[in-house]
This record gives sequence, structure tokens and C-alpha cells, in this order.
Amino acid sequence: MESETIELIYNDMKICAVCGEVFGRIRFPGEPKIFYQPCPCSWIADERTIKNDLVEYLNLDFSQAVTLCYGCGRELVQSGSKWSPFFCEYCLGYIRGSNATDPGFPGWIPVGRHSMMNGLSLGGPDAQDKEKVEQFCQAVNSLQERIEHLGCWRRLVVSKAREEVGFPKEGDIKLADYLEAVPRDKWSKLMTLRPLWRFFTDKFCPPSDEEVNVPSVMAPAGQPLDAEVEDERIQYTPEKEIRCVFYTLIVRNQALEEKYRGGLRGFLKKYGGVYNDEILTICYMAWEFDADIADLEANGLEGRKDFVLLIDDQFGVPWEHDDFEPYPIEIPWLRGYYHKGGVVVFMVS
Repeated sequence: MESETIELIYNDMKICAVCGEVFGRIRFPGEPKIFYQPCPCSWIADERTIKNDLVEYLNLDFSQAVTLCYGCGRELVQSGSKWSPFFCEYCLGYIRGSNATDPGFPGWIPVGRHSMMNGLSLGGPDAQDKEKVEQFCQAVNSLQERIEHLGCWRRLVVSKAREEVGFPKEGDIKLADYLEAVPRDKWSKLMTLRPLWRFFTDKFCPPSDEEVNVPSVMAPAGQPLDAEVEDERIQYTPEKEIRCVFYTLIVRNQALEEKYRGGLRGFLKKYGGVYNDEILTICYMAWEFDADIADLEANGLEGRKDFVLLIDDQFGVPWEHDDFEPYPIEIPWLRGYYHKGGVVVFMVS
């Protein structure tokens, strides 16, 4: 497990029942000195010297050598630097994949404290542009709000995890006991992470509502779209390949034209999607596709023959596969391969 790779002795550390942070005495292999890591609820006046020793000994920016992952709350991760990621390796890959679904909005879910870790920077001539400086300051303020909200998420998942494995709701608990008790397999982490996107969109407006460049609808060859169909939920691409993440419904355009009431246009008007000249795709962050599939079936479309639901991590999380490694989908008319934390699909004859 990832927590076991961190070279420190945390047998005396605890998880605070109030803030969910890790605090207590730390020792390091081969070092006789004992250090102390505080949490916001455990500041003790006479331990200020110990705190400074920890910062100096590890060359930290702030007094926190380790913390629990801000995504799953189940792994111990190194901290203390302004460049420290908030997440364990698994969750970091998942969050980057989530953020990649809207490249026009950098760092929707923050991956670290520094603005540059979240795609925000300002330099060169832009630093002299008053309007761009103001936009950058607004973006940094928004980033700080989202970092605080991520902290709320971490408190929630740690509290839930400790209750699920039988720890009392009240009182601090030993970190070592917690790490031994909570499931830390990839499936448990994935199930913990699934609601995170909704946790953010419930508080902040969704990324697509921000002032970003939304691709306009282009008419596919031989199938011009009416102006009434054009909206930001619909994206046409002339490329043969389409990127999929999380759960993706993939439908043959020809099947929609032949069977669906209203054809391709009718389905796009109702559900939106990304499409090319051969297939249409809709990506879902969670289990929200039942009604769409039921509508296809009610119109006579058949699973596997006319449409398929692709789950990007069905054969292991995408970022653990090599780029261009074939995705083992068993559909005669569809092929796919892994690429940068997702799956790219295309239709074959």
C-alpha cells in the first residue's frame, strides 16, 4: 500500500475527531529526535519549538509532514510543501482525468495548493496587463475557495470511513489503527471518489457555465443541422476518433437515423452529445444513463448491435495502461485504445 512507502514512524499519531487532520508525535528511521505535527485543533503553546524543528528538519513550507489523501481519505500522503499534491497516486490520476473533461476550466478540482499545479499562472507581458492580472486574481480566489471545499470533502469521507469500520463517532483515533482497518483497494477508493464531482458542482456553478470557449456545432458531411438544434450540449467533430471517460454511451448514427423517432437530430436535441459522421457519444460522471438507454430500447435500438455502454475502468483504471494499448471491447463495429487517462474509440466497418 502507498501509505507504507512513507519513511516515518507514525505509531503515536492520531486523527483529530474535529478537523479530520493527522496530528501527534513523529519519529524518523535513524533519527533519535521526536517531532510533533499539530492539527488546527491541537496547537499547544510549549510545542512551538518542536513545530519549528519539524519544518527545518524536512525543509517544509508549513508544519505538516503527512496528511490523509483529500480524495479517498484512506491513504497517507506526504505534505508540507506548497508543491505537495493533495491526493494519493490513484486519486490524483482520477482527479486529473476528471479535470481533463473540461480543459477550458483549469483545476476545477484542485490537485495542490500552488496555482501552477492547477493550470493557473501569469508571466511575461500578461503580468503588465491590468485586465489579465485582475482575471488571474479572481481565478486564484476561486481556487482558494475550492481548496477549502476540498478540505470539507476530506473531513466527510474520513468521518464516514471511520464509522464504517466501527470506530466511535466521537474522539480522536490512532492513525495506524485507522489505516489498518479501512479498505484501501482501488475499488473502495473509486466508490469514495464517485460523488466528488457532484460535491463540487452543487456548491459552485458547473465548469460549462464559466466563461470558457465552448465548441460550436458543425454540420457533419451530408447531415446539416438546423439552427434550432445548435446548443452547447452538442459538439460535432470531424475526427474519426472520440475520447471517452467514466461511463460513455456510444450509439451508431445509422441506427438512430433508421430507428429513433426524430433520428440523429431528435436524439441530439433531447440528450446532447459528442458525435462524428459515424457514432455519437455521451459521457456520464455517475450512474445516470438508465433513462437514456431505456429511451433507445423503446425506439427499437438494440444493445451491442446499435449501442454500447463503455466503462473506462472496467479492465483497470485507464492511467495504469500504456497509451495506445488496445481497449478489450468485444463489439464488432467498435474499437478503442487507452490514452492519457481515458479511452479513445472509433467505428470500424
